[in-house]
Amino acid sequence: MPRFFSPSLIAGLPLRSLHRVFPAAAADYFFGSLPRCAFSSILINGLPFDRGNRGAESLSVCRRLLRNEGNVLILFPEGTRSVTGAMGRFRSGVGRLVEGTDLPVVPCHLSGAYRAFPKGSFLPRPVRLVLTIGSPRTYGGLPRGRETVDSEHRRLAAPRRVGQHDLRCFQGRG
Repeated sequence: MPRFFSPSLIAGLPLRSLHRVFPAAAADYFFGSLPRCAFSSILINGLPFDRGNRGAESLSVCRRLLRNEGNVLILFPEGTRSVTGAMGRFRSGVGRLVEGTDLPVVPCHLSGAYRAFPKGSFLPRPVRLVLTIGSPRTYGGLPRGRETVDSEHRRLAAPRRVGQHDLRCFQGRG
């Protein structure tokens, strides 16, 4: 899911905390040109995240940011938009960020995102988005490694009935 949807997630937060919200955004794309850099920095307070060989350094910056109580980091565990609309495999970075800690992770699902802005589209379409926010969870007690990331992905990706809506929470270890 693209960071273009970060404003939709930010809208679910209290107004007083907006200056402490940092959506992680792919450095190579969102900070690669002046217009995108201005959008990412000024409008959504984006945090450049290197998806390549400097990913560990980006995770270290995220850890330092989260040490300050009240800061909010928005991460999309798949790392990219889906080409089909189906949830993709979680990347391991989010798991490495939260494993062994009691940092609260709040799973969210943004329904309608694929229809609004499919991968390869130049402009978003006018589509209703529905943000579902799950309960905070921590991952300090789970074993480290890819197996745990994959297991959590399967568990969080399974649809659950909540009232009249299916809830697929997908921010967690990944």
